[in-house]
Amino acid sequence: MKEKLTMAIDICSSKVSMMVGKEHAKGQMTFLAHYYIPCDGLQKGCIENVEQVAQSIKSCYKELEKAMVENGLGSEYHSLRDVTVGIATKHTRYESIPNSQTRRNRNTPITQKEVDELRKEIENMAAKEGEKIIHVIAQSYYVDKNFVSPQKIVGCTGSHITANYFVSIANVEEMKKISQCTNQFNLQPKNFIVTPIASANAVLLPEERENMRVAVVDMGSAFTDIAVYHKGALQGTFNIDFAGGDSLTNEIVHACKISVDKANEVKEAEGLCMSELASIDKFIEFSAFYGQAPQKLSQRGLAEIIQPRMELIVDAIDKLIERSGSRVERIVFTGGGAKMQGLKELTESITGCEVRIGIPYIQTEQDTIAMPTKFATNIGLVLSNNNESKKGKVSLPWWGRRMNLFDGIDLGRVTDVLVNAFNEKEEVEIPA
Repeated sequence: MKEKLTMAIDICSSKVSMMVGKEHAKGQMTFLAHYYIPCDGLQKGCIENVEQVAQSIKSCYKELEKAMVENGLGSEYHSLRDVTVGIATKHTRYESIPNSQTRRNRNTPITQKEVDELRKEIENMAAKEGEKIIHVIAQSYYVDKNFVSPQKIVGCTGSHITANYFVSIANVEEMKKISQCTNQFNLQPKNFIVTPIASANAVLLPEERENMRVAVVDMGSAFTDIAVYHKGALQGTFNIDFAGGDSLTNEIVHACKISVDKANEVKEAEGLCMSELASIDKFIEFSAFYGQAPQKLSQRGLAEIIQPRMELIVDAIDKLIERSGSRVERIVFTGGGAKMQGLKELTESITGCEVRIGIPYIQTEQDTIAMPTKFATNIGLVLSNNNESKKGKVSLPWWGRRMNLFDGIDLGRVTDVLVNAFNEKEEVEIPA
């Protein structure tokens, strides 16, 4: 396989984010450039104004173009046509659908071709009017009634195969709107990836993929998306519309009578979602609003405003995870909302589950770089281009390896656009 550029577009709650990578012959992925911009044409992840979203895509495209030209990749960039696009869970639904096949010779090992044929039959099923199948992912196999994991099916012997698939079905109208926005720049969506699946690609550890029942919770500004996995098999994807960072901001606006911008600033700087972790001696001073005099609020007081809303969000997350079949061992938070202080402790106290913050890492030749959590989806979308998603499996080449987290991903020439976009004040833990 020749080296080729790959592009991903994440149309988020309130911004458009684009990233370019380079796929190498051996499956390695080099991250080249990234840019994002707020977009007024979006309302909670829905495209309300096609022209405004298209203009945001244009702005991102032009900034990436500068970076590509500077790095001698202008001609390759200009010839790029296919893009991978994230689509929010709220625009999809899922079903678990079985398929089976009786084999002619039970003693011959099951081949990849047989497995692919079973999946393709589901892919080719007729969807309901206004819908389209975008993912068909194996959850489990049974060979002569004996359970076999998706990773081990090839090579087994038996006379009958039954497969159970996670089938993600998207709203065609929303897909058309996305295509309208990208087609203006001769970019054609090749793959649509449900956003929490993309985020999981970027943040889950191999041990979580292989051995655990785990939930990935991607908290955006307007809503939260969830994907639940059990030993590598996707069990369900869910959306909570009221559960985003904006809802916390609104609580501060109403309680303190300050502007949205100021409330965001206060939340980002001093917000905690568990009051017992906050200081009663540390005070925040903010400007007057609605004619009021400047006022002070203790960090504990701010946490007491935020905590009730966050408790509602965590409780809703817990209930949706239970809908996937059973409780999880670990919850992995990512997305912009994951950096809220106290989120880990609050969630553990409510759910009883182990919690960690999912930081997307990229391995360079010299070091491991930790990226802000809000870029997890975009990173996962780029990674989805060099995995088996083309065959209906959303899995990364390194999932099954007990090696460096991003082994096989080489961050080569990193442009200033990438560095500036990711060089934010965000505390992260670099693994030893």
